[in-house]
Amino acid sequence: MVFDIDEFNIINTTYGTHTGDELLRYFAHLLQGHSNRHNGECHIARLGGNEFALLANNMPVEEALDFTERLRTEFRKKSETLALLKEIQVDYGQGFCIAKPRRLDSLH
Repeated sequence: MVFDIDEFNIINTTYGTHTGDELLRYFAHLLQGHSNRHNGECHIARLGGNEFALLANNMPVEEALDFTERLRTEFRKKSETLALLKEIQVDYGQGFCIAKPRRLDSLH
């Protein structure tokens, strides 16, 4: 799964980088907490300024859809409580794909 916080540059420019940093820390914390609920192995990475990735082993499509919806709901609630962010709705874009497991040594 890949996540990209929407309008992040506007948040930094309008409300300051301290607010943007707080939002990034919160999103990373939230992503970690939600991934801990998954029974399989998960790896989280920050790809760039406002982009994160989650690799989740053995997560069915239904669970992935539920995961992203729960994450979005909680993220929106928190972002509304951050100082000065009441005038805009903070959201993020997301995408995911399901891959069949392969052994790494079969990729040569």
